[in-house]
Amino acid sequence: MNKELIRTELENFIERKGSQRKAAHILGINPRYINHIINGTDLASINDEIWRKIANQLLSQGHEWKMVKTSVTEDIWRSLEYSRKYSLVNSFVGDAGTGKTASIRAYEKEHPNVFHIICKDYWSKKAFALHILKQTGINYTGSNITELMDELEEYFLRIEKPLIILDEADKLSYPLFYFFISFYNGLEKKCGLVLTATTYLEKFILRGVRLQKMGFEEIFSRICQKIAHLPAVSDQDIRMICKANGVLKESQITEVIKESKGDIRRVERSIWIIHQEELAGLVL
Repeated sequence: MNKELIRTELENFIERKGSQRKAAHILGINPRYINHIINGTDLASINDEIWRKIANQLLSQGHEWKMVKTSVTEDIWRSLEYSRKYSLVNSFVGDAGTGKTASIRAYEKEHPNVFHIICKDYWSKKAFALHILKQTGINYTGSNITELMDELEEYFLRIEKPLIILDEADKLSYPLFYFFISFYNGLEKKCGLVLTATTYLEKFILRGVRLQKMGFEEIFSRICQKIAHLPAVSDQDIRMICKANGVLKESQITEVIKESKGDIRRVERSIWIIHQEELAGLVL
């Protein structure tokens, strides 16, 4: 476990969130431990479970994996920056394995007031609200859904250039989707919003429009009745990923390209296997 790397990532996270207190709240860690790690004091009181809990949230791909800005990543970043800069609604879809979530996480790391929400199909309204509140790191006082949403709206209106990203937005139920859109009405032109998922999101929105589900015609209008489609991951993208992550032999790169079929998850797995075989002395 690379504790120095964890400390560095924690420092960056605190800088993005604005304070140690907010960072501790979001990570679910006692603020005292956060302070000890940052200041390098009383580290003996911090057990490995706490270090792992922080690492699992800040080093989601493992510290050895190098993030590469592929052509898909560049398209995603342009879309996110457009929505954040101008406080507009935007939407894009792409096949599974194109690196959508990893690209969003990388963007979130480099920009303040970006809130990446990975939607779940089992969320209630209150669970949805509490999850967003946790992402903000604010100490809320409300107990019912109305009070919680009022606190969220007040917070987003107060900060500079906020951006909410609903990842896997197609997993929201129709009522929950409308619930969020109703909340977002109070943030229009004050907060950017991006909806993204696999290509099923487009079917989900168009079906909502066709069935005249509340809120869907409105959101479809706000994205100018257009949902962007991300390009496929190219062989050149995979080549850059291989080289950045220590796979340099042309024969190995060619095999990774062939096996992955444009899926970055499969690329990552293939690279991991190559490194494991090299460690075991199976690759010359």
